[in-house]
Amino acid sequence: MKTTTNIALRDWAVTLDELGKGTQILLMRKGGIHEETRHFEVSSNSFYLFPAYEHQKAELLKEEYQGNVANSIANWTPEATQVSVKYYAELQEDLELLD
Repeated sequence: MKTTTNIALRDWAVTLDELGKGTQILLMRKGGIHEETRHFEVSSNSFYLFPAYEHQKAELLKEEYQGNVANSIANWTPEATQVSVKYYAELQEDLELLD
């Protein structure tokens, strides 16, 4: 399959690893910090999954997944100039939850 997008969704590396393995199938997003209206909008139905390492918090995960944070950062350093992007995704459904 050839991908033609240059869009990426940035999220915790540990979360993206679980999506890639199929142990997680859903991401819930709220309006972003940098969005003036606090309204989150999907700009593309296909995107790469760009791992973020800096703000992962094991205590916010279910206990059985907390150790995976350490695994996700095992080969990462803050000074790195390159990041490996392992996953590509396609949006299946966009649902707005009001409550």
